[in-house]
Amino acid sequence: MNNIFVEFASPLLLIVKGLMVGIIASAPMGPVGILCIQRTIQKGRAYGIVTGAGAALSDIIYALITGLGMSFVMDFIDNEQNIFWMKLAGSIMLFILEFTCFAQTLANVYILRQIIVAHCFTISPQHS
Repeated sequence: MNNIFVEFASPLLLIVKGLMVGIIASAPMGPVGILCIQRTIQKGRAYGIVTGAGAALSDIIYALITGLGMSFVMDFIDNEQNIFWMKLAGSIMLFILEFTCFAQTLANVYILRQIIVAHCFTISPQHS
């Protein structure tokens, strides 16, 4: 039972440590977080709070647009007739992709063959 990682502490201390870890882990490190920090330092706490609130509002708007878009996509996918047309369109796109890859490979082989033939039948000036 000698576990060096077990630390006897009061529940209040554990809650405080958990809050500190949560705040540190959620510190904004992206461009918007840097902008919030910069505005807070340069213009004051009120500007920093407004910048952070604007960033949070834009995140909420993006989340709403994403949720509504996904509900539209899920409704579209659930329709059996749409599934057939999506499979057909996907098959056609895969066929076109494979055809272009095959044609490019043939073109590369043809060019490589021409280079090899030209190199093999080239008479160097030393042999003439």
